[in-house]
Amino acid sequence: MKKFISLLAISTVLFGCSAPGPMYEPLQYTENNAVLYIYRLPKFFRSAAYPWVYLDGVEQAPLKNGGYLAFEIPPGKHELLVKGKSVNQWDFADQKISLTASPNQEYFVKINIESSVGLIGGETAENESTASLWQGSIWQAVLGAGLEPVENETGRQEISTLNLSR
Repeated sequence: MKKFISLLAISTVLFGCSAPGPMYEPLQYTENNAVLYIYRLPKFFRSAAYPWVYLDGVEQAPLKNGGYLAFEIPPGKHELLVKGKSVNQWDFADQKISLTASPNQEYFVKINIESSVGLIGGETAENESTASLWQGSIWQAVLGAGLEPVENETGRQEISTLNLSR
């Protein structure tokens, strides 16, 4: 019974952190306007953390794990910003990207969240039983988030299985 309750609790936390809306559908936009999609592919790492999206300085919505947002925008220059409202919610640096929209075009921007751990220096253990360990080593963890413009074909493919994040 304890295992069942633990599994239920973990499932609730993980699914509760995902985008809650309906599956992706292309946004129907007014002629001579454009559409901007921002999305986040599902990842276990930092799945509970989410930034808020700002378009041209106006707060729009949170971008949850496995989610996307779509905005109809007029032609011209626009600024997209993702940032946390608190360190507990999103502790990465604010990320900003600008684009100049043309009429009747689609634009895709992906937020990438990456982590890596690497060995900076040290020596391998001499005995075989500890060969996978490093002695006197210095490890570095790198965590980061960034915004990346994506080609339309790739963006359409990646976003096709995501849910609206509103």
